[in-house]
Amino acid sequence: MSYRDWTSGQESYFHDEAYRAVYNNLPTVPYLDEQTDDQARALFEQAWLTFGVYSPDQLEAMRQEFYDLIYIQESQFDWQDYRDLYSEVNGS
Repeated sequence: MSYRDWTSGQESYFHDEAYRAVYNNLPTVPYLDEQTDDQARALFEQAWLTFGVYSPDQLEAMRQEFYDLIYIQESQFDWQDYRDLYSEVNGS
């Protein structure tokens, strides 16, 4: 099933769990000041929690901006947890 076909409950669960399981576990997030955390959350929302809104190039640019903002390398982003969460919701 595609993201478009998710119920609002599935979408809400994915959103909340992505913050809990992925965003909050990034190594530098606990050390961000409030303003940087707000900016990082907005970029995380745009770059990982929207589907079909942005082009691949736009997503890549937002993701790179996110990595730079919170001082991590792309390799430090937990793509496996993100994909597992997406698969979990998509299969329910």
